[in-house]
Amino acid sequence: LGQAQEYRVVYNNFPGQLVLEPDKKTITNLVVEGVMNAVDFRIIRDSMPALEYLDLRDVGIEFYYGTEGTYISLKDDSIPPRYYWQGEIPTQAFYNKTNFVSLVLPTVNYEMSIGSRAFYGFSSIQPINFPKNLNRVNGGLINCHASFTVDPENMTYSAVDGVLYNKTQTQ
Repeated sequence: LGQAQEYRVVYNNFPGQLVLEPDKKTITNLVVEGVMNAVDFRIIRDSMPALEYLDLRDVGIEFYYGTEGTYISLKDDSIPPRYYWQGEIPTQAFYNKTNFVSLVLPTVNYEMSIGSRAFYGFSSIQPINFPKNLNRVNGGLINCHASFTVDPENMTYSAVDGVLYNKTQTQ
């Protein structure tokens, strides 16, 4: 018999204050609405080992400056304050998350980007769909083990057979 699925829908009013207690370690399906920042992404990455389905389609990503974001120092434990930009999936947001079945990215109205190494070591069974408002990847797909689809209205990217290209498919 399979494990029971724990499903949660959360409306987050204040970025950096995502509350998933008391059962965040057992949640398998999560829908977040409202606003998030790098602190919330860190909570999802580091505190939710059972998470398989994450839906962020109705999330606005807000600016954050500080030491509690998603950055992981590979050299030592000291992490200086960092900037995390509005509309950007933060650097290392899904670093080494290998148990995903499905991830839905935000489809908010402002421009969106993917931060450095945001999907490093990430794997997903279902393709990740890039919404029409995604316009920069910033090295965020290095060592990512997922396939991609792209909204036809996206002016920057396209995908063929799960592989991401620029809109003209020359790179």
